[in-house]
Amino acid sequence: MDQSSWLFVLLLSQIALSQDLEYHFIKDPKTWDEAQTFCREFYTDLATVRNMKELKELESLRAAAGGGAGGGAGGGAGGGADGGADGGADGGADGGAGGGADGGADGGAGGGAGGGADGGAGGGAGGGADVWIGLHQTSDDARDTNRKWLWSQPEVQFNEAETEWRPGQPDDGGGGAPENCGEIHIGNIWDDLPCNSGRNFICYSESSNTTVMSDDSRTWLEAQQFCREHYTDLVSGLDQLRQFRDKYPTRSAYYWIGLSRDTWAWSDGSDSSFRNWNSDVNPLNHKCAALRAQGRWESDNCDLKKPFVCGLKTWKTLVKISLSSAVDPNSHDSEILKQLEEKFKERNLNVKLSWKRRKGFQEEKGRAVMRTRINIINVCDEFNNLENCVQ
Repeated sequence: MDQSSWLFVLLLSQIALSQDLEYHFIKDPKTWDEAQTFCREFYTDLATVRNMKELKELESLRAAAGGGAGGGAGGGAGGGADGGADGGADGGADGGAGGGADGGADGGAGGGAGGGADGGAGGGAGGGADVWIGLHQTSDDARDTNRKWLWSQPEVQFNEAETEWRPGQPDDGGGGAPENCGEIHIGNIWDDLPCNSGRNFICYSESSNTTVMSDDSRTWLEAQQFCREHYTDLVSGLDQLRQFRDKYPTRSAYYWIGLSRDTWAWSDGSDSSFRNWNSDVNPLNHKCAALRAQGRWESDNCDLKKPFVCGLKTWKTLVKISLSSAVDPNSHDSEILKQLEEKFKERNLNVKLSWKRRKGFQEEKGRAVMRTRINIINVCDEFNNLENCVQ
């Protein structure tokens, strides 16, 4: 085996990848399908949101970008934002006097552009514009048998083998309204219930590792929003529910827990259970998710044109290797990196490599030995060119 092959085998034996997700705001309004095609061509896919931290990052990006391209002077509104003083459009609403555009059309002088465009001076959509993300409805059937139960806290995975349903539950309403949210009974067993029903609820605080019971009746989504604003989230998983049972052994009401189900899926195929809906979704004609102000989501018509956010998955790692050479490796460092990059390329991995050295050499049987580390800036195994790798 030649030296370059030996180096590559040694490298692979110590590689450990970690995945990051970067968001990229695209101003040009597109339908959801067009946005998906664009993101898959130039990035990884439409944006996936895996937790509240990423949602805040995405919302900051959306608010800073103002939801789209610049509108005309004196007006302009984007994808749901109110227009400025002489016009502007509101995602399909009629423009005011002086101009105003609907669904992405260009605004006239003193008017504005809808469908996601930023307002210009004196108007502006600012933080009100909505943008496509990668969540979409996979079925028109409100009782689709492929609905999946999810815990509200995304780091808690739902396990069918770890449930405490009441006998005969979940029954999906027995012919009534679909029941896609979970409640806990007095006997610590679960029922499914329509999500717009009113119930008391149980929050969980991660900072204090405790459950908090609320006797304020709300819908499931209202309860989730309250818990996320004041604590961490709705109580999720058997461990937290058992903590609740021990803390409140006697009680007389039924309570929402962080259990719900849907047929929504992420464009990139990831299994993130994180959701942050603003209101009940309408899967019959609103099959795509849009991010709106304060990070809340709405389902909308996929054929509407909006700005959107792409996600770029990157992999970063630090790999330690030892190199032996009959000559000073410092004089051949770029050649060594080139050989390693070619070896990655043979395995459909496009990478950029750099050196991070520790000073000093050792003499071993007349050979100069350099102890070093290779810093893999980025591994982009879903792309065919290095330009898409982000340092």
